[in-house]
Amino acid sequence: DIALDQPQMLYLHLDKNDENAFNDRFLFFAEQGQMSIRSTREAFENDAQVKGSKTDSIYRIYQEVLTSFSKRDIELLQLSIDPEYATKIDSISTLAASNERRKFLYVLNFALNQNNSILAPYSIVYDGDGLAPKWKDSVYQSLTNDIKNSPMGESLQALLSN
Repeated sequence: DIALDQPQMLYLHLDKNDENAFNDRFLFFAEQGQMSIRSTREAFENDAQVKGSKTDSIYRIYQEVLTSFSKRDIELLQLSIDPEYATKIDSISTLAASNERRKFLYVLNFALNQNNSILAPYSIVYDGDGLAPKWKDSVYQSLTNDIKNSPMGESLQALLSN
């Protein structure tokens, strides 16, 4: 049993001795109460399912959307190095900039809509690098006092101070 005042990002580590350090750690948001995590040894991270954490469920959806932006970035990068599309590099660059802008708007909107959740400051601290300081501050100002005073809220405040 772990006593948690608020949801907290933790990770499980399964030492599989398979010489691949990237498939044996699983990040999740732990919450007070009964939780369970099920997975397989072969695909420990990809097959993991968390039950009993509302915060983690919301975080998984958030991560899926961020992954779609990353996949689009990779598609556009592949097109940009393909000689067949060399004459369309300006259009590809415009699409890449638009994708980046959409990602930042998604992160900002997500954080503003989760202002009573630890996910708001978490998303800005870990995924809001490209956001202007005024937008980060807007998120911080929208947080409830409990979230502002949490370790993650304090991390966001420290980020704003720098």
